Amino acid sequence: MVGKIIDMVDSILRIKMDGKVLMTVGATVNVSPVKVTRSLRQNGFYWAYLDYVISQPRAKELGHFSRDALHSDIKAYIKDAHQMDFPDFYSTADLTKQEFRAFFDIVDFEIMSECLQIDTSEFDATYHDYRNYIKNDPEISFRDFLSLKKS
Repeated sequence: MVGKIIDMVDSILRIKMDGKVLMTVGATVNVSPVKVTRSLRQNGFYWAYLDYVISQPRAKELGHFSRDALHSDIKAYIKDAHQMDFPDFYSTADLTKQEFRAFFDIVDFEIMSECLQIDTSEFDATYHDYRNYIKNDPEISFRDFLSLKKS
């Protein structure tokens, strides 16, 4: 249930709830700020990126044939090598937009370029083309843009 604090005096909050309240006065509640997680556009971009990576011969040489398995390996690497940067990391869905950007920078530069030596420059160029394209058609997703480029 989501609401907005409209008044606060000492430790007493007055909250305007969105929708019908199903609690009674005196009920114990947990109050926490709403965390803005990564966007659907970021999610689509990431999975398209993993699709690109596993299509590369170098990824196959290293035994990466599934984007889901590669994602699991990436998460394990992040949890091990970057625990201080992402102390509560369990899923990319839990990351804020800024945390997801930092996560992706590690994936692209550190894991793909340095560790696995997979060249993602072609993907980067395609994404740059997409960023220019959406100036005229902001509704199109990256995955749909990739489909347009193939046809």
